Amino acid sequence: VQKSKEIRVGFISYPPGFIVDPNTGNKSGIFNDVLLEIAKDNDLTIVYKEEVSWATMIEALKTKRVDLIANPVWATAERKENADFSDPVYFSPIGVYVRADDNGFINDRSLINNPDVKIAAVDGEINSFIGKTDFPKANLEPFPNNIDVAQLFLEIESGRKDVTFAEPMFAYDYMSKNPNKIKNIGKRSPIRNYPNSFMLKQGEDNFK
Repeated sequence: VQKSKEIRVGFISYPPGFIVDPNTGNKSGIFNDVLLEIAKDNDLTIVYKEEVSWATMIEALKTKRVDLIANPVWATAERKENADFSDPVYFSPIGVYVRADDNGFINDRSLINNPDVKIAAVDGEINSFIGKTDFPKANLEPFPNNIDVAQLFLEIESGRKDVTFAEPMFAYDYMSKNPNKIKNIGKRSPIRNYPNSFMLKQGEDNFK
């Protein structure tokens, strides 16, 4: 980075942290703004090197194809084993979403930990991790990681699944288009509150 005066970044379009306009390819969002300021303060240039996925972003760092992942990444224990993280830019409270008429888990979330309860989740995503970690007895058969998160809320609304865990931003979008179908019973007490950070190659202490 010091030699080239460039930071080569990998990225995923993940609003509101990092947004890629599908028509123009222009980059924006909170994390992009912060990154541009970092570059400006250090006389560096940002090079948008590679669009990665949640499954490939760590490998892109390990193989030195990129120096930094520019979109928000949660510093989970599993990821910390393979990468390093900046200080958090902001935090994401994770909600607990159920059907609008379902009050079964409001007072006692431990009731989710039951083989009769079906958790809507995506393989490799945080809802799957929370389901496995917090509610190991529940019925968890995650979808492949190429589906849209809106599908999870649809599963709840239709009654095919009972509960899912997600960032409010995604739920707000679904709920605005489908009012009074699902609700967040974790609004005042999120099941997680994840720090959103830049992710970089493990051991690059000077760069960090």
